[in-house]
Amino acid sequence: MHSRPLDRLPEAVNAELVDPTELLSVAEFARKFPNIVASEAALRWLLRAREKNGLLAIGAVIELRAHPDQHRARLLVSPRQFISWARRRFGREQ
Repeated sequence: MHSRPLDRLPEAVNAELVDPTELLSVAEFARKFPNIVASEAALRWLLRAREKNGLLAIGAVIELRAHPDQHRARLLVSPRQFISWARRRFGREQ
């Protein structure tokens, strides 16, 4: 498993909501939770609209950039926040 740049998490990440040690890459999340997302491609499709669908706002997705002006970000997924978002979004709130 490769190391994660947890020391570079954006300040906007609320440590009470997102545990940095639980963050997964997009591929890792898709492999670990096939019952949540049908495939890595399906997850990436949801992540394309992360600003509009609320994934970014609730901390389900964290964007990491080496430089502030870098266009593409590395995305990390918080399983806890993503599953909470999916339950609300698809009507399975408990």
